[in-house]
Formats: sequence, structure tokens, C-alpha cells
Amino acid sequence: MEFYENTLDRHPDIDGNLNVDVTYDGTWHTHSYKSLLGAGAIVDANTELILDYQTMLKYCELCTKRKKSLCTEEAFSEWHAGHAIKCFVNHLCSSGAMKSAAALIWERLLSYNL
Repeated sequence: MEFYENTLDRHPDIDGNLNVDVTYDGTWHTHSYKSLLGAGAIVDANTELILDYQTMLKYCELCTKRKKSLCTEEAFSEWHAGHAIKCFVNHLCSSGAMKSAAALIWERLLSYNL
């Protein structure tokens, strides 16, 4: 915030919000639309600090192992009900949609008064 106030003479508005210059980019773990891992980040264009980021995962090793070891879909569903709150999977759509899904951090960034 000091950079914006001292260098660019920008100050928070009456609600405490500060207009900052940002850029967004996303990437995948593998160079294809079949990646199981993606990420997006919002970067301050002046200071190059990462303001927020989001990882998108389509794979959980524990889920994969349990699905193989439990004989029925019903048994897996019962196990997964307790595991869901700890599961790392947070993206069920296509890998190509990860970049735009990670962009939802724009909404989260607004809560930081930037």
C-alpha cells in the first residue's frame, strides 16, 4: 500500500478500497487439456507481488486408491462422505476450464479492499 501512496499518489477511498493495477494468469501442470492440476494467480502489476492464487485439482490419490480397494460404488460413496471435507479435489469440469474457474479469485480479491 505504501508503494501506491508514496509513488503513485493513490490513497484508499472512503470505504478503505485501494485501486491497484493487477494482472491475472493461469497455467496447467501439463501442456494439454488433460491436466489434473491447474493454477491461477493475481499479480500486482507494479510491485510484482502475488496478491492471491488458486490451485485447481481434479485428482486425489487417496480417492483413487480407495475406489480400487472398495468393491462397490456404494461402499466408496459411503467412505467418500467422510473424506469429502479433507479431499483435495476442487474441480470436476474439464481441464480446459481450470483457468477460468481459478479466475473466481477475483471475487475473493474484492474482500481485501483492493
